[in-house]
Amino acid sequence: MSLKATEKDVYEFFSRAGK
Repeated sequence: MSLKATEKDVYEFFSRAGK
């Protein structure tokens, strides 16, 4: 797993956190 999150990872992370 990469330590650096990609924009896609960040988007999905907030998408799940927002729900």
